[in-house]
Amino acid sequence: ADTGEDFRGPRWAVATVRVRHVLRVIDKETTSVSGVAFSPDGKTVVTGSKDGIAQIWDVATGQVRRSLPCGDSYLESVAFSPDGSRLAVGVGTSDRVVQVWNLATGKIERTLEGEGWRVVFAPDGRSLAGMHLGTNPTDQTSTVIWDLGTGAIRRTLAGGVLAYAPDGKSLVTADSGGKVLVLDASTGGVLRTLAGTLPAAGQDD
Repeated sequence: ADTGEDFRGPRWAVATVRVRHVLRVIDKETTSVSGVAFSPDGKTVVTGSKDGIAQIWDVATGQVRRSLPCGDSYLESVAFSPDGSRLAVGVGTSDRVVQVWNLATGKIERTLEGEGWRVVFAPDGRSLAGMHLGTNPTDQTSTVIWDLGTGAIRRTLAGGVLAYAPDGKSLVTADSGGKVLVLDASTGGVLRTLAGTLPAAGQDD
C-alpha cells in the first residue's frame, strides 16, 4: 500500500499473506476453475469449473463440503446470496441459464433463462443481475435483472453488471466500449458516467 511521499519519492509498505490451504479440484485441464467466490461469513469458498461442477470448500480445512452438478456445460460465474443460503451459477455454452441453488436442500430452487457471464445478487437477496455478452460480435453487452420470487425479468440495463451499491438502489456496469455507468436499479436510468474507461465488459486485460 502507498504510505505517502517524501523527497526520495513514494514509499510502499509490503504486506505478506499467509497461505492456509491450497484448494485443488483435480489436476487436469477439464476441471480448470472458471469462477470463484467467498461466502458472506468467509468460512467457505465456491469454485465453478469448466466441467460443470460447482464445489463448496471449507476454508479452515481445505476440504470439499459439497459438490453440485450443474450440467455438462462450463460454469461462467458463481455468487453467494447475501445471507449465504443460496448460490447462483451462470451455466455457459448452449445452456445459457442461471441456476439458483438452495444450499440447505442441495437442490436447484430456480432456473433463470438467460446468460450469466457474471452474476451479482442485490443486497436484499430478492433479485439477481446477470451479464449478457450476446451471441454475435456486434451484440451490445447488457445486464438482465431477474425477480427471484417469480423468475421473471424485471428489466434489462445497458452494460455488463459489475457491482450493486450497498443500499441496492444503484449498480455499476461497463458497456461494450468500456464506459463505466452508474445506473438507477429501479428505472435503468444513467445516474452518472464515470471518468475514464475499463476494458470492455467480458474482455480480459
